[in-house]
Amino acid sequence: MNWNELAPWLALVITIAISILVPLFTQIASNNFQLKMHKTKESIEKEKDRINRIVNAYESFLINVGECVGMAGRENITKATAILHRLYIYAPNDWWVEMDKLCDEIREYNWNGATITLRNLSKKIAIELDKYKA
Repeated sequence: MNWNELAPWLALVITIAISILVPLFTQIASNNFQLKMHKTKESIEKEKDRINRIVNAYESFLINVGECVGMAGRENITKATAILHRLYIYAPNDWWVEMDKLCDEIREYNWNGATITLRNLSKKIAIELDKYKA
């Protein structure tokens, strides 16, 4: 068999191989891209959810503890201390001493001290919430 007889068959085999492999590689690349996009979207949604939980915890703290300090009542105190303890999950560790102090002041009905401590924590929370503004 000489080269002239083999060349058309070789060209046919190469053309068929390319026509099969190119769409296959295109589909693989497309699937990889879609997977990366899905993972990125999922991580963005998780981050948004995390930020929403943090902001919600801070806002709940400000509303409920502020209400408790302003209008003390057994129901307000119970709710405020529960939300205060929930804030420990999200607040920086260096706030914990001040949060402990606030909790003790609420339990001891020391409203003047609680007001001052709450104001200090509110300022820290405002600075912390600036990080999460869109």
